[in-house]
Amino acid sequence: MSTIKLSALSRHLGGSLEFPMGCDESDLEISEVSHSSLKIPVGGLFAAVIGKVNDGHDFAAEAVKNGAAALLVERLVSVNVPQIVVEDVASALGAAASKIFGDPSRKLKIIGVTGTSGKTTVVQYLKQMLDYVGFKSVALGTLEGKRTTPEAPDLQRWLSRQVEADADVVCMEVSSHGLELGRVNGITFSLGIFLNLSPEHLDFHSDMEAYFSAKKQLFDGRSTTALVNLENDWGKRLEAELSPSMPTMSFSLKDFSDVDCDFSGLKFRWRGLEVTTRMIGRFNLENLAAAAVAASHVGLSDAEIAESMEALVQVPGRMQPVNLDESDIAVIVDYAHKPEALEAALRAISDITDGRIWAVFGAGGDRDKGKRPLMGKIACELADFVIITSDNPRFENPDLIAEEIAGNIGEFVVELDREKAIGSAIRQAKPGDVVLIAGKGHEKVQIFGSSELPFDDVAIAQKNLYLRKAPKGKKL
Repeated sequence: MSTIKLSALSRHLGGSLEFPMGCDESDLEISEVSHSSLKIPVGGLFAAVIGKVNDGHDFAAEAVKNGAAALLVERLVSVNVPQIVVEDVASALGAAASKIFGDPSRKLKIIGVTGTSGKTTVVQYLKQMLDYVGFKSVALGTLEGKRTTPEAPDLQRWLSRQVEADADVVCMEVSSHGLELGRVNGITFSLGIFLNLSPEHLDFHSDMEAYFSAKKQLFDGRSTTALVNLENDWGKRLEAELSPSMPTMSFSLKDFSDVDCDFSGLKFRWRGLEVTTRMIGRFNLENLAAAAVAASHVGLSDAEIAESMEALVQVPGRMQPVNLDESDIAVIVDYAHKPEALEAALRAISDITDGRIWAVFGAGGDRDKGKRPLMGKIACELADFVIITSDNPRFENPDLIAEEIAGNIGEFVVELDREKAIGSAIRQAKPGDVVLIAGKGHEKVQIFGSSELPFDDVAIAQKNLYLRKAPKGKKL
């Protein structure tokens, strides 16, 4: 277990260490940190973060009562424990957590992946490729926790455990929220990867410029080397704006030739090597390209990369086929919950089928509303049949979300019961049709208000495929 003296931590943060009257002025050893007054480990440092709703300084006394031995604050509070005063607690928290847990990122090779779409896929592909050739790698992101990028204390604590477990490489998703809110402060990335940028999270970021600036933070002093996608204008702009002193690599589709795609996967030549994968959709070439160059950066040869790509398995909820022996239709579950991702999924399906396409999707509540009519328009343009349903309504009215998706689009059906919507599409599809169930992907719950109810798109699809093939009158 790592520890640091309070005085040393204060110097590292550029703060001032204050001892209120009557306070023990011992130079404490700190080994834990939290910004939750209810979950502060005994003897730990409580960080009084000022949020949009609550001011952590108001909970300092509660934190001390629950065991906090010292505080990280922006102003002195009336409690008799040592206090490190800094200009911005939220910004300092990551650096503080990193020092308290022994600077774990300096003992690991950490690869951070940012972008609007594809973060999870690239991280999972890269981990699989590294593991295939014998690296001990770990992944962190959407599939591993509630937040794409955990809060700074949780993240640094987790990284310290990977050091203890002798991990070689950490492949992690880095969200714009994680960057903007300082969750990755204190981390040194061996490689930062930029994938793409499209309108998303504009309920949090004021506009696309602010969104881009947040993503760009991964490369402003945090990453040792940059890997940039030059298949999109935002990537080209990022490359142009990076510091001339920063080692920069790029990836594009130029390494691929003789590409063929069907429901069994992608086949292509990569750097002259023939590769057959189980990945569906041409858009996955960009994800494979990013993972391949990153793997090369870690030390894999071209032959090892090609062989490991052939061994890749589908990422849960990412263009995931739902299989049933002798099924006469195809069903694909995908996480696409934004316009560009939905378009990419539908175009990928259109490329590999002559059958009709069914799109079953909704939009999450309490999230960017501007994307809803765009998703409706895309679905009606690219799918033959559209069923608008609920995604995770959260605290919004599902009827109103559906109305905003529908806008002035063409023909569609609204069925807010997601299970019924999936069943309806699978039941009505004719042999050779393809049903895309979009929006939730790997998720195992559906969120209504503060309640999380069990729900699995894949399981529901499998059940309905079985019912489609079952003899009349037979029930599960």
